[in-house]
Amino acid sequence: MFFWKRKKSSLRKNETEHPSSEVESQGSPLQSQAKGQREAGSEFVIRADHPKESGERLNNPRRGWYQIFTFYADREFQPELIAGCFVEEETIALVRISIGAYRGKNLSEEACMRIRQILQYFKNQGKDVILRVIYDLDGKGMEHEPSGFSQVERHVGQLVPILSEFPEMIFIYQGVLVGSWGEMHNSKFLAKEKIIAIAEPLAEGLGKEAYLAVRKPSFYRMLHKKESLMPSAHGFLKKYLDHVCLFDDAIFGSETHLGTFGSQPAAVAGWENGWSREEELSFIDSLCSQVPNGGEVVYQEKFAKTASLEEMVSRLKRMHISYLNCLHDGAMLDLWREKKWESSDVFDQMNGFDYIERHLGYRYCIRKVSVGVEEAAKYRQADGAKKELQEKEKDLAVWHFEIENVGFAPVYQEVELVLSGVSDAGEIVQETVISVFGNTEGDGKLKAVRGSLGGWIEAEVRVRPLAGKYYLKMRTVSGGREILFGNCSREEYGVFVGEISLP
Repeated sequence: MFFWKRKKSSLRKNETEHPSSEVESQGSPLQSQAKGQREAGSEFVIRADHPKESGERLNNPRRGWYQIFTFYADREFQPELIAGCFVEEETIALVRISIGAYRGKNLSEEACMRIRQILQYFKNQGKDVILRVIYDLDGKGMEHEPSGFSQVERHVGQLVPILSEFPEMIFIYQGVLVGSWGEMHNSKFLAKEKIIAIAEPLAEGLGKEAYLAVRKPSFYRMLHKKESLMPSAHGFLKKYLDHVCLFDDAIFGSETHLGTFGSQPAAVAGWENGWSREEELSFIDSLCSQVPNGGEVVYQEKFAKTASLEEMVSRLKRMHISYLNCLHDGAMLDLWREKKWESSDVFDQMNGFDYIERHLGYRYCIRKVSVGVEEAAKYRQADGAKKELQEKEKDLAVWHFEIENVGFAPVYQEVELVLSGVSDAGEIVQETVISVFGNTEGDGKLKAVRGSLGGWIEAEVRVRPLAGKYYLKMRTVSGGREILFGNCSREEYGVFVGEISLP
């Protein structure tokens, strides 16, 4: 335990003093204490409590394992058949809706109604949906998609208004309808101009909270000029206007991820063709620090037998994988369950399957909490010099937080930190908001976001010294969904970080 007391005689006007003790990376307990003048004849005491790291599963939005739920637009929607299939801990569901029965005609009113019913059902379940509307479920894309492209365009025109009705619950729309299983391979409609003709209206209909995912990095490059991908001047979370991202359903399947990558160097292949694996991984590394990536892993015997768990995790981290199918490929997932993660932190000896789940997407952990007192004095200008008034404002309690993201990817939504003071009676006595990665204004101060993935967040909050226990929470700006920290001591109002008391 570390105690600290402010010596008023050593402080200049408006100077702030903070504890300087360091915190161990494993989250060993640390407390700091400071006193300040609350009002005439009364002192307040503030104490910071450093929360320990937790290795538990976090059910946070838009990341983690998912299952696939398949429906047909030409068949009655029967929700009772899937009601028992949901796993509470899974926040994501991949919803496939086949419109193959309409390959030669427009969607009927009944088909459009069923698509709405399906999406509304998953919205009511509180799931973030990865949506695929597709023609083929048998691996025969050429046979099951329409014979002419104009019919595909008409179907897209019918889907766009439906998508626009569910702006927040659709996380990602995967593919552009065509190809085997809707995965953008084995199709006659994958020329650049056709992909653009499908992608543009879909992206527009999805709105600002959702993403349109394409299978290959080369498809992404077809949709973007090289000049548009210059690094952001701000260096973090530059949102591409159309919200196009990637998905990969053949991770580890081969050297090229079963044709997701090419084989030639970028300088030879050109901007709109597939590049060699290493160059594509570098492209994905850069791109997917801005937009999501996920999909399925595939067991490939040679790779599975020679690669260590650390190598596999390194690849997933480099690709910034946020979500994976929890059932496919079973052989690879079983291999992960057999392997143990070795480290010096809370994840030591955790099986690989659980370790990877803990790190899919983002995982923010409070690493350091410190506290100080800032003397608040009023001044006035007189005769060209500052003179202190006799009357002073109350001193301020100053909280300082350092938060690390240990996940594979950043959070791709605008989020904010909330510091709440709660009385012994359970009432919130004050609440202070710090905007992070967004443009909304908060009461606190975001000091820094360090690292290309927002690896560290450093924030500072000055609050009135009201008695109570204090908690830190992260939540999305849109919808106010809580993002759980990877720390112990989580309660209703967030992670306990300290208290202010009046002796």
